[in-house]
Amino acid sequence: MHCNYCVGGEYDTITQFFVIDKPLFNKLYERVTMERSKDWIDEAEGDLKHAKSDAERGYYNWACFSAQQAAEKAVKAVFQKLGAEAWGHSVADLLTELAKRHNVTEEFINAALELDKAYIPARYPNAHPSG
Repeated sequence: MHCNYCVGGEYDTITQFFVIDKPLFNKLYERVTMERSKDWIDEAEGDLKHAKSDAERGYYNWACFSAQQAAEKAVKAVFQKLGAEAWGHSVADLLTELAKRHNVTEEFINAALELDKAYIPARYPNAHPSG
């Protein structure tokens, strides 16, 4: 694969560019892999405020969805702080994965299952074909 900025110059391909310029590669890698738990927790707090605001105004579906999003992002913040990646949107699944390394109560996972029920149906009236 040729890089438009490097073709015909000192670097012939992107791979050669990064092999030769290790300090640049390391700097780019650090930017991509930086620890982002504070960003995740900030987003979670914003979603929780949104959920409370929606509940106060009677937008219960959106309050449920925002609460689920807040929990998902908070759990992902924990994974980030631990230096691990977390994929998926099920809070219960994320907590079950976390429980393999840390103490997570069954009560907490059961509460997450309730939140997960709001992930899709809160936004789509036809989420369940049977009604």
